[in-house]
Amino acid sequence: FNCFLRFIFHLCRFLMPFNRPSFVPFNSRLSCMFSDKHVLWALYFVILCLLFSCNKSPTAVPAHLPVDIEKSCPRADALYRKGELAYTAERYDSAAYWFRKAAETARANSCSIERWAKARVNMSRNIRLSDSRYGAGRAIDTLRTDLAWCALNAPDYTGLFHFHVARALFTMGENRKALPHYEAAAEADRKGHFVTKGSGQYLYLPLGNLYTRLGEYQTAVHILQNGIDSAMAQQDREGAAKLYADLGIAYAAQDKYAEAIKAYRLAKTYFDTCRADVDEEEWKINVSGLLSDMSETSLALGDTSQAVQWAQQSLELDPYNAEAWLHAGMLKDLTGQSAMTGEYMAKAEALYAAEPSRPPVDREYAKALLRVAAFPGNTQRLERCQKALFCVIPHFSSEDPFENPDPHAFYPENTIMEGLYLKSSIAWDQYRQYGDERWLHLADTTAALALTALDTLLHVYDFETSKLYAWKTTRSLAEH
Repeated sequence: FNCFLRFIFHLCRFLMPFNRPSFVPFNSRLSCMFSDKHVLWALYFVILCLLFSCNKSPTAVPAHLPVDIEKSCPRADALYRKGELAYTAERYDSAAYWFRKAAETARANSCSIERWAKARVNMSRNIRLSDSRYGAGRAIDTLRTDLAWCALNAPDYTGLFHFHVARALFTMGENRKALPHYEAAAEADRKGHFVTKGSGQYLYLPLGNLYTRLGEYQTAVHILQNGIDSAMAQQDREGAAKLYADLGIAYAAQDKYAEAIKAYRLAKTYFDTCRADVDEEEWKINVSGLLSDMSETSLALGDTSQAVQWAQQSLELDPYNAEAWLHAGMLKDLTGQSAMTGEYMAKAEALYAAEPSRPPVDREYAKALLRVAAFPGNTQRLERCQKALFCVIPHFSSEDPFENPDPHAFYPENTIMEGLYLKSSIAWDQYRQYGDERWLHLADTTAALALTALDTLLHVYDFETSKLYAWKTTRSLAEH
């Protein structure tokens, strides 16, 4: 070590003009300093400290953040705030631009992945809002591009993008395409990765709804129970209320009416506790729908008086609840007030038809029409079946009950199968009543189409309970 310091001394003498007269005193002092062993030990200690500090590990940071993350990333944050301001002002094109610039800046400056991901998600949302015709498709393309990048570079964030792809597809009615993305998002959530705030309400609720629609009720119950656990952990009382309400629907679909009423009562309790924290009109709409479901389930349990009471409360909360009018109409018939049944059902049908923003494929309206058509005391039952089929097969618009849709237009939607099945049953009843061979032929051809629609559904959703349902339906149709 002494030799090393002397080497430094001689190097300094070589590099510095020590031979000039003005540097001679300094040259002498430097030589004396390097000859003093106390100075040498002091320098030795300083160098050891420097070496130790160089080898010290950097302060640990969370695994999902880069080591060189900036404390505030001011440039990206400033651009992000511009996006928020534009969004608030409903200037969606401008907002999409600023969020895109924020994401680019965040990545260029090695900011956190969270900043980049959040900016990209908000960019896609504003792309969707900026163009009512093509915006949704462009937004989904953007999200899928980001999902592919995350799969290679930031796998912990794939769940976030799966969720937003699923949500965009779900709002477009693309349930079949949304399902695998919701599943992937739920798997990421179970692993502890961030997917969305309020995952119980915004992730598990729509996923459970999808399985309920598919008739996969046991899976729906399991998912909705997971969602309730998530909502409770996040103290999301409104989310818990909605999840319990849908859990009741899944139980009722399996004829587990006692479990359904129990879930509905818990939903009502949570709705009551969060009333002061949510929009009053939205609360009334939600509770009105819940009370209508409770009425229908109570009727299935044989408690007609309770069913009537809940139906009345449902209409008082929301007089525009078409489902409540539909169910109340059926109750009128069962309680000896048949004269009012048609009036109530006509009111329900008018409310469904008056929806200001009905989509081209309106599954809910089709379901309502089929419920009205299934009621034996109703007139124009076949015409309503035709109208319901038009709601889910837009290119089919015939009002002639003896015409059926082209099977090439079928896609995985159980409402198509249900509409054809009901139409076949009504035609069979007509044949038995009047003996006209035309009704028999219609029942036969429509039943065959119902089986084709069922095959289309099973080709995509090949669940065990769906197979069981298919077997029961096939046997029922064969009995015609």
